[in-house]
Amino acid sequence: MRSEAKWHEIDQLLAAVVELSRSNLPEEEFVRRVLGQLLQALPCVAAGYWRIDQHDQMGLTALIQREGATCAESLLDYDRRLNVMQQAAHTKAALAAGLGSQDAADRGALLASPVALDGRCVGVLELIQDEFLEAADRQWSLDVLGSVAELCADDGRKRRLNWLAERELLWRRLRQFALEIQRNLDMNDTAYAVVNDGRPLVDCDRLTLLSQEANRCRVLAVSGAAACDPRSDTVRHLEQMASAIAAIGTPLRFPVLVPGGELPPEVREPLLAYLDASGAKSLAVVPLSTPGLDPQGPVDVTGVLVAEQFSGGIDAAMHERLLLVGEHVAPALQSARRFRQSPWTALVGEDRWRRFTRDKSRLKLWLYAFVAVFVLSWIIPARYEIEGRGEVQPRVRRQVFATDDAVVEELKVVHDDHVEQGQVLAIMRNPQLDLEFKRVSGELQTTRERLAAVEAARVELAVESAGRVAGSARLSGEEAGLRALLASLERQSKLLDEQQDALTVRSPIAGRILTWDLPQLLQSRPVQRGQVLMTVADTEGPWVLELHVPEKRVGALTSARQAGDARLPVTYVLATDPGRTHRSQVDDVAVAVEPDRSDEPAVLVTVAVNREQLDNPRPGAGVTGRVTCGWRPLAYVWLHDLIDAAWALLWF
Repeated sequence: MRSEAKWHEIDQLLAAVVELSRSNLPEEEFVRRVLGQLLQALPCVAAGYWRIDQHDQMGLTALIQREGATCAESLLDYDRRLNVMQQAAHTKAALAAGLGSQDAADRGALLASPVALDGRCVGVLELIQDEFLEAADRQWSLDVLGSVAELCADDGRKRRLNWLAERELLWRRLRQFALEIQRNLDMNDTAYAVVNDGRPLVDCDRLTLLSQEANRCRVLAVSGAAACDPRSDTVRHLEQMASAIAAIGTPLRFPVLVPGGELPPEVREPLLAYLDASGAKSLAVVPLSTPGLDPQGPVDVTGVLVAEQFSGGIDAAMHERLLLVGEHVAPALQSARRFRQSPWTALVGEDRWRRFTRDKSRLKLWLYAFVAVFVLSWIIPARYEIEGRGEVQPRVRRQVFATDDAVVEELKVVHDDHVEQGQVLAIMRNPQLDLEFKRVSGELQTTRERLAAVEAARVELAVESAGRVAGSARLSGEEAGLRALLASLERQSKLLDEQQDALTVRSPIAGRILTWDLPQLLQSRPVQRGQVLMTVADTEGPWVLELHVPEKRVGALTSARQAGDARLPVTYVLATDPGRTHRSQVDDVAVAVEPDRSDEPAVLVTVAVNREQLDNPRPGAGVTGRVTCGWRPLAYVWLHDLIDAAWALLWF
């Protein structure tokens, strides 16, 4: 029978193991503490834990000896103990095996209890006893060891559940990450999404993505940085290190944790140079590659992913996350590269394009492409269009001018009023004309009175002195002079009446007033002879486009009209409705070259417009039109300005 104190001690042991399981310690630390509790509660000189990995390989994880106790070498024989542990793991049952010599069979024993998790043995707890114990005491120790093994199995189950939960969260984040980096096919956008979204996923201090082309790596993006200077020493060393590791094609983690693992010189030198330049304490590099059509063929490395830590190391979990991120980044980077190379890969095929571009410099490839495009551009025809700017106007419109220097006394119309032909638009007054009219009227009245007086005097003289011929002749001559003066004054009065009537401005056609804000522009303001007062247009009639074509394009326009139909096709867009494109034909081309609104020499081209195609047209609305002048080589259509300028410099 065990004493009450011994049972209490065992209860404390089990409670301590349960408490350790709740403390979320790392697995290695948890095992060492459990072994320490076993040393305190059970009669033994050493306690150990043997772990079985996923490949069913068993190895000693921890071994703790009692302080001050010594063990015989026969008790610590590794091979004998390994055989016992493998037997316990195979049978999945606790067992006790003697380790003493044949003369001392009862001296020393090995107790083993398997830790089973979901029907699979994941480890074995071990107790080493070197003192004589009865069979009952040894069985009791074995039972207690079995209870502790069950608690260790419960801890393993909890760790397994936590690991599965973390794994599920990791896969969800990886799925979201894969969607984000595959959302855009632009190389730069994809690179920035990889480093900025991948850094918190890997949980590193800095993540860098490099692209490999022509056996040379180039930095695409760095997490937390909008841009990086490609000429800096850090970037240069990083690209050299990535190129060396990409040539090997295998992931690398520094510091190297494998015992005796050494880096080749072609990798070690650029790696150490980059660490000195960047200040990173540890890093991991993963070459990005996608499987080709031939699984046995060489692996094509498209890029390199670099994770860095400045304050700590890169553990196995972080390295695993980096490898998983790299598996998703490789196809995204490859898709972005294919999109950037389109349409070349679509035309010749991806494998053929790779063979064609392999071992060729980028300058040579661009030179080939330039020559091909140049030759094709002089073979492929294209429509040659001449651009002109202008406005849309009613075909029938008239400008109303001032007939004399005057002051606008009264306005009869305002903007957008409908007028008839001959309707009064404005009444003007000329003060000098008024004074001249009064002068002529006064002189006319005076001349008439004098003529009447002379006629009366001549009649009276003829009655009183019939024999005075000289006086009668004088009066007759004076009468004739007054009559001539009267006739001249009457002609002047008629001319003044006509000038006065011309001061009444009338509409030359029926239509609408187009001039804006006439009261502000003309009311009580002086005007000069020939000044434009307002514009009247027939907005209900036909409309036209008035395009101003630069004079340097007139030659092509004239040649096209002479070579074929004079009514060349025209496409135009109204500034008031830029979303619609209209089509029409050239109606007429002016003979003379005149300055346009910007004082540039141009030729006026009139284009007929179908009024029904225009939705509420506005007179004077801006128009951009293109006149099709036949077919020309594609290169000339693209570069006609440069070609014309070159000919002008050559000949002039």
